[in-house]
Amino acid sequence: EMAAICRVALNQPTFTQRRTLCAVVGLARGAGLDSQDFRHLARPHVEDSGADGIWVDVQGGRPRPVPVRRAWEKLVRAGLEGLTEDDLVIGTSTGRRNVAAKIIEQATILGDAPRIETNRLRTTWLADLLTSDVPLTVVMAVSGLTSARTITEVLQFLDTEADPGAAR
Repeated sequence: EMAAICRVALNQPTFTQRRTLCAVVGLARGAGLDSQDFRHLARPHVEDSGADGIWVDVQGGRPRPVPVRRAWEKLVRAGLEGLTEDDLVIGTSTGRRNVAAKIIEQATILGDAPRIETNRLRTTWLADLLTSDVPLTVVMAVSGLTSARTITEVLQFLDTEADPGAAR
C-alpha cells in the first residue's frame, strides 16, 4: 500500500499538487504529523541537514521535535521544493481546518490506489515505531501523546505472535 501511495504522491499532474501531496504523505508517514500539526507548520520548522536527516519542529498545541524516518525523507524533500522561508508547508493560512484532507481530496488518484488519510499514515508511523527498537518514552515524546490510550488502540494492528524472549 505505501509503495502505491508514494507513486500517487510523486506522479501528480501539477507541480503544486505533487509538492503538497508529497509533503502530506511524507510528513504524516515519516514523522507522524496529523492535520492539527500541519496547520502551523512553516518552511523554517523543517530542517533538512542532508545526510544527517530531517527534523520537524512541530508547532501548535503539541510542540515537539520529530525526526523524519529515513525512508520518507525523499517525499519530504519533494514536499519542500520551491518553498520560501515565509511559506507554510501546506495551505496558505493557519486558520484553515482540514487542509491536509483538502489536498488529498484534490489529488489525482488513478487506478486502485489505497485510500490516503493522514490519520492512517500517522497510525502506520506509530505502529512502525512500536515494532522498532524505539523506547516507549521516545515514542510518546515524538508522537505528542500524553497518554498511552492511542498506543493500546494501535496494538490490535501489530503482530500478535510476539516473542517473549525479545524482552531480554
